[in-house]
Amino acid sequence: MPKPKWAMASGAGLCGAAGVGCGAYFLSENLNSHVDTTVLTSKNKTIKAHLQGDGFEVLDVNKHHDHWTTLTQKYKELSGKLDGDDSNIDESKLKGLCQEALEKDYVEGSTYDQAIKWCIVPVTITSHLQKGGYTAFTTDILNKPQHKWVVDTYDNGWDKISSLDAISKDASKLISECTKAGGKHNYEKDFYRDFVSIRQWCFTQYP
Repeated sequence: MPKPKWAMASGAGLCGAAGVGCGAYFLSENLNSHVDTTVLTSKNKTIKAHLQGDGFEVLDVNKHHDHWTTLTQKYKELSGKLDGDDSNIDESKLKGLCQEALEKDYVEGSTYDQAIKWCIVPVTITSHLQKGGYTAFTTDILNKPQHKWVVDTYDNGWDKISSLDAISKDASKLISECTKAGGKHNYEKDFYRDFVSIRQWCFTQYP
């Protein structure tokens, strides 16, 4: 399997807590992010560049027509909007808001989180991680010595999956919830927070 080009900084916690080797990780200065450093340069640190560094595909205003239609409808229904609480937005206005947001300098915070919601080709947590080269845990993988710590330490671990407080060392319970939670889309509430948890407890670079 090819080595992922990006890796979440939540992996830094894994380095110390679980002995996972993190020498291959590129960590952005945003400790809640992951980044392909080949995309970001000193002259190109916009939100758009950071999204691309995070492995997301930024929506093209002249293409991706079906995605724009879907996101415009979701924008009317969901929270975390780019411009207050404009539930009467149309596709043209959403494109304009995204163009404006994407050209801003990257700063950790709400604008970046909202750009993930509304300005990228829709993805689920699972599909995005798989695109980055990660492999979902299976029972066989979790039974391997190098991965048994996941099941053994989950109940007392950090950044647990929001919908799963404890597994009592039951790998099948963890896998089931990983499958369910990993289906969350980028435009849904708490996508990025859950992304951190799913990456930490449900996927591996080295199966």
